[in-house]
Amino acid sequence: MKKMIALILVLVMSISLSACGNNSEVAPSEDNEQEFTIEELKAITAVKAATDYFYDNLKDPESASILKLTVVAEPGEPQGYHMVKIEFNAANSMGGKERDELYIETNRGGLGDNSEYFSDNDAERILDQGDNARKYNECTNEGMEEIEVDVDTVMNHLDLTEDELHDLIWEKFDELGIE
Repeated sequence: MKKMIALILVLVMSISLSACGNNSEVAPSEDNEQEFTIEELKAITAVKAATDYFYDNLKDPESASILKLTVVAEPGEPQGYHMVKIEFNAANSMGGKERDELYIETNRGGLGDNSEYFSDNDAERILDQGDNARKYNECTNEGMEEIEVDVDTVMNHLDLTEDELHDLIWEKFDELGIE
């Protein structure tokens, strides 16, 4: 019985020592910050705007899920202007899921002056206010490369504030030599 108690005590002490002695967590520093591409930053900006669209236009905005994100630079615009295509699905009124796309214009600091976002299914708004889908397709037809952005990276960073995003975008412009 004494041997059993001694073994239990040794086991408890070894566990507590290993727990205390293995405290090698590194405090976050500026060196450990996430490094984003300009396309990722523009996609984060666009998805934050798309969330407004979902809440304004979908019956069940919580059902929306982003499937794919692609970004193209806008030719003929100052460097730093991009179009973002967001492919998503969401619950429809019949209880199923419907796939759709949003096209969002971003400027050098965030959303473009035309910060409206148009879905393929928004025919009336497209006719009344413009056509970002057409503009996106013009970019690709002019040879601009569509860059796919990792959806998880974007979704995991939607907590960035508008000011933080703006600052990160301008830091990236400085790195890339965009004035």
